[in-house]
Amino acid sequence: MISEPELFDGDEPYTDARTIPEQRTEAPVPVEPGASDEGVRRRPWLWALGGAIAASAVWAGGLSLHDEPTPVPDTGDWRASRNLCADAKLNALTTELGAPPSAPSPLTRVHPDQHRASCFLAFEGDESKGRYPATVSLTYTLHKKIDPGPEFEAELMPTLSADERPATLRRVERLGEKAFVTVSGGEELTIHVLDGQAVLGLTVQMDLYAKTGARPPTNLSGIKASMIADTKALMVELQR
Repeated sequence: MISEPELFDGDEPYTDARTIPEQRTEAPVPVEPGASDEGVRRRPWLWALGGAIAASAVWAGGLSLHDEPTPVPDTGDWRASRNLCADAKLNALTTELGAPPSAPSPLTRVHPDQHRASCFLAFEGDESKGRYPATVSLTYTLHKKIDPGPEFEAELMPTLSADERPATLRRVERLGEKAFVTVSGGEELTIHVLDGQAVLGLTVQMDLYAKTGARPPTNLSGIKASMIADTKALMVELQR
């Protein structure tokens, strides 16, 4: 015979229903005399209306914030270059490499966001005077809408290649806001300069296959010093 199950709390069974705690009931909320049910029903609508007004104010504030125009960076004294080859005298490199025999090739690109200019020159060199054939290129970018600073150094990270030795990157002191020199393969040097909204680059590539048979110098310190001097002179010219 199966007996009815019993509930135990510890060792003593519950045998008296009066020992079970009674449920408490909430006291009724008094309603003021004369208050109608319609008035009570209207209060939630007032709360909803207030919430909608507050949400509209927040949305309008966010909309006006997003509609504000982006501030335009100050380009300072930097100007556009109509002919970078004319602006860059390259007096120091001319002393080091000799006068270029052919006319330089300037290029200019104008855009509302940035101004770009470049220049390319070829130096034949003179082996009898210890001058080496080389190709020189200059680049100048004036940023009008964005700050080039955050990406300047990241773009100079050497590219890893299985076939070529990675270029070395070294800091150049007292040149612009920030400057570096990269050396690739022992025959190509590039000066990279950041100054405000302007980014400049000067590259000298020694020609290993020149008709004169001259070999590039193993010590490029003289060429590097000339590049730094010519870059400083170009920066002064572009801020007039």
